[in-house]
Amino acid sequence: MEGTIRWARMVLLTSMTLGGTAWSSAATGQGTPPPTAEARVDRIFARFDNTRSPGCAVGVVQHGELIFGRGYGMATLEHGLAITPRTVFRIGSVSKQFTAAAVALLAQEGEISLDADIRDFLPELPVYERPVTVRHLIHHTSGVRDYLVLMSLTGLRSADYYTDAEVLDMLARQEELNFLPGDEHLYSNSGYFLLSQIVLRTTGKSLAEYAGEAIFDPLGMTHSHYHDDRNHIVPDRATGYAPAGEGFRISVTQLEMVGDGGVFTTVEDLVHWVRNFDEPRVGGATFLETIHTRGRLTSGEELDYAFGIVHGDHRGLRTVSHGGSFVGYRADITTFPDEGLDIITLCNVSDANPTRLARQVSEVFLEDRMEPVAEPAARRYAAQVAAGEQPWNSIDATAVDDVTVADTGAPPVLTEPLAEAPVVLVVCVDLKVVASLDQYLDRVGVISGGSVYPFAWNIQLAARNEGLGTTITTLPVAREPELQMLLGIPEHVAVAALMPLGEPVRQLTKLRRGPVEGFATLDRFDGAPLVR
Repeated sequence: MEGTIRWARMVLLTSMTLGGTAWSSAATGQGTPPPTAEARVDRIFARFDNTRSPGCAVGVVQHGELIFGRGYGMATLEHGLAITPRTVFRIGSVSKQFTAAAVALLAQEGEISLDADIRDFLPELPVYERPVTVRHLIHHTSGVRDYLVLMSLTGLRSADYYTDAEVLDMLARQEELNFLPGDEHLYSNSGYFLLSQIVLRTTGKSLAEYAGEAIFDPLGMTHSHYHDDRNHIVPDRATGYAPAGEGFRISVTQLEMVGDGGVFTTVEDLVHWVRNFDEPRVGGATFLETIHTRGRLTSGEELDYAFGIVHGDHRGLRTVSHGGSFVGYRADITTFPDEGLDIITLCNVSDANPTRLARQVSEVFLEDRMEPVAEPAARRYAAQVAAGEQPWNSIDATAVDDVTVADTGAPPVLTEPLAEAPVVLVVCVDLKVVASLDQYLDRVGVISGGSVYPFAWNIQLAARNEGLGTTITTLPVAREPELQMLLGIPEHVAVAALMPLGEPVRQLTKLRRGPVEGFATLDRFDGAPLVR
């Protein structure tokens, strides 16, 4: 039977060193200059860059200055208005950092105690087994149930209309929490909605009014506000969209809740906000220290979540970030604090992934400082071998901690072939096509990629026939999301193997096979050895 392989795809990398410089003369031809940073960013957003699609605005800020700002796609398909860095977007949960900032400013002024019982401000809420504090709300450790989920259980959706009072009443009728406050971390929009109510009860001003006076106006964010009035006319506003068949449909909300979301802003305004983290015109040094303070569980475990921002890392570089997603809008602010780089990505279509896009943009500007993709897996491999473990097995929990892994050098034999080979083949599998018959089993899936390795072996044989050498490695696959971002691989396409290809310099050690009776049995796994 003849057929066509539809599940496999190869990416041929002619200069990618998976962590070194992504472009070189080998990639573009001798004497041909590499693409500019602007051209590479344009390529990242290319699918949005037309007059038939909504899209995104992106801003790259270096040490407080906007060094790249551009729009891709349309702000409104109805009126044919293009997206620019001045286009106003709803930013979803990226709003949480402004809500947390408002509370931090009030705490700094002595108006709110972060460790106060929230019933001091909202006495209509139930008496819980353990008090919920303002700090619990900020770090998502309160256990308060998410109001969007609760309202959806009543049949209401984001396209429906209900009021702050109805949400507060719904939360007041929840006699139990998801867990004791402080014991666990569970993201909840209710926490930040309640913070908006605490600001109102404390100051007598809505969060929109207080944030305008305390944050947006002092920073010169003249096109930013909390959108707590659905009838408020917003010049230059992008309409939210969702894919529908071959086109799009409008995807917006009638809801007026703010705190958990609700900020409307632009790339150019957000430049002033991220600059405040370097040169704090609002709040000062004490404010910045508070904003970056991580949550802590009652067990003592420290969280990545701080005041509406998340501490993390990307390819060895520290990040501070938060994403937003509501109706047809998507947003992300990612900061690399040690490098002084901020990436602002605002989109008006629901299938955009601004966090992924931002990380891809970061590769353009910071690739020479980033950790090679293969190194973390190689370090863990070496650390587990040194500890007498079978590395990367999915059954036995490792006793090797992250500090030990970080202190272990990556063996050159595992990383140099990728770094030095003139060509690297990336073998991929389309998960929409392969039959993953083991996907519901409670173990790591192995069936989906079962056919890809004979495919890779055939590549090896073909290379050998041409006098070339290659090996197969899967170590970088441990960082698959970063590989996907680096190479523009869709999320539904898995990376199965990387194959450095070049002129052979030595014969690899031949594998030794044990006697057949040592690995083959009759009838059962524990059956008699197969012997002649």
